[in-house]
Amino acid sequence: MSVTSATKESAAHESVDLAALGRDYQPPLVDTSPEVADVIGRMPWWVSRGLIYIVLAFVIVAIFWAALSKIDIVAESRGVLVPEGYVKPVQAAGLGVIQHIFIREGDVVESGQALVQLDATEMRTRLNKLREELATSQAQLRQFMVNKPVSDTLEQQNRIARLQSDLAAAQLALQHTTITAPVAGTLTTLEVRSAGTVLQPGQMIANIMPRGARLLAEAHLPTTDIAF
Repeated sequence: MSVTSATKESAAHESVDLAALGRDYQPPLVDTSPEVADVIGRMPWWVSRGLIYIVLAFVIVAIFWAALSKIDIVAESRGVLVPEGYVKPVQAAGLGVIQHIFIREGDVVESGQALVQLDATEMRTRLNKLREELATSQAQLRQFMVNKPVSDTLEQQNRIARLQSDLAAAQLALQHTTITAPVAGTLTTLEVRSAGTVLQPGQMIANIMPRGARLLAEAHLPTTDIAF
């Protein structure tokens, strides 16, 4: 028998003896410290293989998580709550002095509810005067139609028409001295604070958030954080 054949036979015999004796296979140890080598040497083969599987499973799960998951990026900012859509402004229709304020910020109001009352003393005086002049002119017109020339009658009719127009404008102005809510909702801002304030035509008085409108957060972000 040659030396090579003897070596192969010895190796085969050795492997058979290992299986027959129930000895665990020990992988070759890496060059490490004696303490670590001793611990690894005592570990069964299935423990070390299980650790490898666990590490591989962790790496695979980490790769899938990184590919599929989403990470929230947070940017802090200051903001205010605003109603969805546009608020309904309340403005003064004409010149006037505030006499009474019936509401406060945060109040819930109904459509047509009185919000602010302007001083209407001068407007009522003018309205009464126009009514008296109109009544006098109409009485004169009836006399002119009997005794006066046609030209005088036509002039009196024109005067009555002007008085009627002025009377209608004065009645509308008197109605505008009571400022009412255009819609039902919540009063978000009130621009006037006290009686005696002089209002100019078109001046802002209040803002009303319509009933049922959702509140949205309006944030003010620096330009460097807008992308996030």
